[in-house]
Amino acid sequence: MLDRVKVKLDLHPEKLIADTAYGSGPMFDWLVDREIVPNIPVIDEAGRTDGTWFRADFEWDPENNQYVCPEGETPKQFRRNYPSWGIVGPRTKAKNEGGHTRFQTA
Repeated sequence: MLDRVKVKLDLHPEKLIADTAYGSGPMFDWLVDREIVPNIPVIDEAGRTDGTWFRADFEWDPENNQYVCPEGETPKQFRRNYPSWGIVGPRTKAKNEGGHTRFQTA
């Protein structure tokens, strides 16, 4: 809708006020990309009901500068270590007709 208003009426808002339904990360990114200041409550998923822990369940360990889950484990930033040759297998580079590099699995 904002894009249509800009095209048809040459109006570009500086700020946007909306309810929580618009408070998702992608919506904030979309607004910021267009230099619009969002005044929208963020969708809070802290009170989850899908069996995962709440944000408040994690305890901060200042000595190690990290959070600890209720089971005593520390959350991992990266969950998988990929081999240096890629996920599927070793790859070879090949040039296509346009001279662009194309990867093929071996």
